[in-house]
Amino acid sequence: MADLATCPLVSVVVPVYNVEKYLERCVHSILNQSYPCLEIILVDDGSTDSSGKICDDLKQQDKRIVVIHTDNRGVSHARNMGTKHVTGRYLAYVDADDLLGKNHILSLLSSIVATDANIALTGSTYILNNDSLPQPRPVAPSNYELLSSMETVNRALSPSNSPFAEQPWGKLFSVSLIPFLQFPENKYFEDVFIMYRVMLEANKIIYEDANDYYYTVGRLSSTMNQHNEKHLDHLEARESMLEYARNNSLPELEAVATMRYYSGIIGELAGFSLAGNSHLTNLVYNKVRAERSEAFLSPYTAISTKIALALSFLPKKTFLSILQWNQRKIFEKDQLLTQQTLDGLKQNS
Repeated sequence: MADLATCPLVSVVVPVYNVEKYLERCVHSILNQSYPCLEIILVDDGSTDSSGKICDDLKQQDKRIVVIHTDNRGVSHARNMGTKHVTGRYLAYVDADDLLGKNHILSLLSSIVATDANIALTGSTYILNNDSLPQPRPVAPSNYELLSSMETVNRALSPSNSPFAEQPWGKLFSVSLIPFLQFPENKYFEDVFIMYRVMLEANKIIYEDANDYYYTVGRLSSTMNQHNEKHLDHLEARESMLEYARNNSLPELEAVATMRYYSGIIGELAGFSLAGNSHLTNLVYNKVRAERSEAFLSPYTAISTKIALALSFLPKKTFLSILQWNQRKIFEKDQLLTQQTLDGLKQNS
């Protein structure tokens, strides 16, 4: 077990791309951590605004900051590049428009040290662009919840409101897991491709409930999900998870992966159809028709998904119209919830 008194080095990787409005705020929230033994790796992913210069200026202010400049190749490449330069014993990822509570690193590291786990995680709290941070609750061992790797995956993939999810942020990893923290480049939904594998490789995972990773929200989405070809990567990631579960005889993972994959097919089809993208609609519609029998026979496919699959036997135009109607309702509900969240944040700021 690590001894916290020896101040093991924690490396914090921050991918940076055109975030001049938020970058200093983010980095200062890391510099001001109550835990001082930090290495802060800023990876400027070919920014075209002043973000790269801000990174260099920040480096001059604190010797704990390392700056890497690269051509623009996306967030996965930036994270991977930062990870290659890690020299710490533990690793955290932070998005450049978000903030950390003052004790975020200390709370995660303390829970790892107390339990000898190799992942610690906490939840996120929404803030506005200009919010001052709320005061997080104190974290004590009585607030820890020790989880198995499979239980963590189940919770992270749960459609309900799990306090943590598949994203890499809000977590502290032992560097022993770096071989699995390789984000696929030229892919969207990059965390979906790998985070379940990272969790499955952990010996123990500890959740602590400070929920002091502050995720910036700013405005409502202006279009209905903006579905485009990027969402094909989401389906690919879900399908690769299902294949991994089957190939490695992991029935618990197969159960949750099946549920997410087949519900994902219906969701993406609805999104493409509503966005009026006929090519992608036809592509996924044919996938639904090809896989619906297998989905019906699986005990893991959600009942709501099976109902949607049953509707796929209707004429194509009728089926897609029903999906579009339902997707509009989902979008309107999401818009309402987002607006309520923003209104609540404004009232409390």
